[in-house]
Parts: sequence; structure tokens; C-alpha cells
Amino acid sequence: MYKTLILGVLASVLLVSCGIPADEQEQGILFGSPKAPVEMIVYLDYQCPECKQFHDNILPALESAALSEGRLSLRLRDFPVIAGSNISHNAAWCAREIGTKEYRAFIGALYANIDAQRIFQLKEIGNSLGFPKSFAECVDTEKYANVVSTLKNKGRADNVVRTPTILLGKRRFNGASELFQVLEAVNEELAKTPQN
Repeated sequence: MYKTLILGVLASVLLVSCGIPADEQEQGILFGSPKAPVEMIVYLDYQCPECKQFHDNILPALESAALSEGRLSLRLRDFPVIAGSNISHNAAWCAREIGTKEYRAFIGALYANIDAQRIFQLKEIGNSLGFPKSFAECVDTEKYANVVSTLKNKGRADNVVRTPTILLGKRRFNGASELFQVLEAVNEELAKTPQN
């Protein structure tokens, strides 16, 4: 019992010392308040064209309204399904280690260069964004491969089979054909909660 407690504390210290909150490494990258009354979980792949549609069209609408008001939280979880996309997910975590703003810039660049996601290209993207040398080292060593794997396993437990899969309360939205239903569903969920 005592050894387990010490190991748990050490693991938590190591996770936090990476610059990324342990909660994000276990549950996905958080946008918005963790205390928001409505939570959305999005499983995505950075090489998925439908996920690019979510990033380019749905995410800005969510940010301009519910996320900025603190009424919606959004968790992005890795679910690499396209061959070779694990490295881009690891690289995104390396960007998150630098900061949230850098992560956002990096995933925007990933989706803008959706077909250019080899290791050297990922490092070039980071370099073009002015990331420190530690980013390239993080990408090379696949520092966050276990985090990506853990989040993909959460997706499997949530019966995710394609991307994007969006969980909103008890509702599920799969793929591009259902993407634009998400905004309506968010508005319905928000209508059930008191405004600040």
C-alpha cells in the first residue's frame, strides 16, 4: 500500500513536470472550464479530412460562444486511425508541452498540411512556428506515445470506430455527415443549463 502510494505520487510529479497537467494526459486536452455544465469529448485524427472539417468549421463556432462563456468544456482525445498518424499525435503533445497557444497553432498547421506528416515535416512545422529545439527532440523520441495510446484505448472503451466521434452528454455524433448537427445539439444542451 505504502509503495503504491509513493509510486502514484512520483508518477503524478513526473506528469506535471512535463509541463502538461496530468489530467490532460489522462483525459485529453481541455478547452474551456473543467467546471462547465456541458462537456463535449471529441476523438480525432490529425490526418482525417473529416476532423479537419470539425477543426475548421465547428470549433470556431464553439469557441466564439459557449467555450468563451464558460458553459461548455471541450476535450480533444487522440484516436489515430490512419496509418502513420501516431507520430503527428505525439508531435501535437510535444507542442502542447510548450503551451496551449502553441498546441492550437500546431494543430492548425497540421490540418493545413494534412498530407505532410512525416517526422521531418512535423519538425519543420514546429520550426516554422518558432518552437524551441526541445520540440524536435520530443518528436524524435516519441515522448508522448504512451499518452496517445492511453487516449486511443479510452476511445475503444467508448466504442469509437471512426473519426471524428463526438460525445455530448448521452449523444454521439460520428463522421462528417453528422458534424453540423453538433452545433444544434450543443445549443439544446446549453438551453438546459443556467447562464452565468
